[in-house]
Amino acid sequence: MHIKLNTWQTFALFLPFVAGFTLSNIPNANDDFQMNFAVANFLSVLGLVTIISYQALLVLGFIKQCGFKSILFKWNALIPLLFFGLYLLYVIYFTFISPEHYHLKNSTGPMPNATFRASGWVILFFLVHAFITFYFINNQFVARGITRVTNVDKQDQLKDDFLLPMKRLTKASVWLIAAFIFLTTVMDIVRLKNGH
Repeated sequence: MHIKLNTWQTFALFLPFVAGFTLSNIPNANDDFQMNFAVANFLSVLGLVTIISYQALLVLGFIKQCGFKSILFKWNALIPLLFFGLYLLYVIYFTFISPEHYHLKNSTGPMPNATFRASGWVILFFLVHAFITFYFINNQFVARGITRVTNVDKQDQLKDDFLLPMKRLTKASVWLIAAFIFLTTVMDIVRLKNGH
């Protein structure tokens, strides 16, 4: 089974990111800032789960259709999905079920040292793994798997069903990252000129 999305449908997968970006850049009172940021974070993680789910679905569908016995690549596609799924549940809990509110206090002394705990290293590892898997490993695995198929008609069908949607997803993510970098740069320059 596979879901083949056209260009606009692929860009629609990123709508939670766009909504989160918009929400995080709406001017608001200090009381609303924490909630807006928490909801924007939820939308961003929801967007990650959506796009990683779609890519994992394509990779697993490709493995099934070609009959490859590749447990390593199955798990490599599933690990980012499992991680972000659990992280989404974590964000939902601390955003909607048991929200945490931070009250800033004025401090007269030096700032305490920030510590990077073991959980931070684990999260960083899974983020880097998901990045490498999304942009490099899954695409290369499918592309190389297609070259091992001897039937030219089946190669074309596999490219159309799996490789092209994955490339479209990767290109859409690169375009949106570039757009966000451009927009945040312009907004920072405007804020700096207005004295905010």
